[in-house]
Amino acid sequence: MRKKDGYVLWPAYFDATHPRSKGRKVPLSLAVEKPSLSELIEAARAAGYAQVVAEEQARYPAYWYEQPGRVVVKSSEKKSEVIKRIARALVELRKAKKAKR
Repeated sequence: MRKKDGYVLWPAYFDATHPRSKGRKVPLSLAVEKPSLSELIEAARAAGYAQVVAEEQARYPAYWYEQPGRVVVKSSEKKSEVIKRIARALVELRKAKKAKR
């Protein structure tokens, strides 16, 4: 899947430790600390997106020294709606994992 075939989503969009000026796209109420690429993929699938592709070698430009990877999600919705839907699923996923412990 090429970049133009879907929306590129970086883990920094959902990271509560990053300020908005460094790439966080969701409010702190929907952000989690240091989301992994696998969590992001799982949350995207839980949010109802079937076409999810992981690109593990990608580097977010603001944090070029880290290699968090990125996810490409194909959807007909606006990118902001996709981000918020996945953020809600990510928060629920973290709550479920915390409850299991």
